[in-house]
Amino acid sequence: VSRVPGQPKIDHLRRLHLGAHPTEECKSCTRCGCVTMLRSPNKTTAVKQWEQRWIKNCLCGGLWKRMPFGC
Repeated sequence: VSRVPGQPKIDHLRRLHLGAHPTEECKSCTRCGCVTMLRSPNKTTAVKQWEQRWIKNCLCGGLWKRMPFGC
C-alpha cells in the first residue's frame, strides 16, 4: 500500500475512514503499510475479539509500528 501525503487514510482492520490527518493515534504495518487506530472505538464483544486477534500483527502477518500523531 503506497501512501501519498495528504491522501485520506482508511483503518483497514475496522474498515473506517480516518481522513487525511487522523485525530486518533494510529499504527501502520511495517510489511504492507496498512493503517489502524491504536484504541478501539468498538464496544461489542464479537468486534473486540476480532480486534484482539490483530494486536501484535497485521492481517498480512507484518508487525505494527506506531505512526507519528496526525499523519
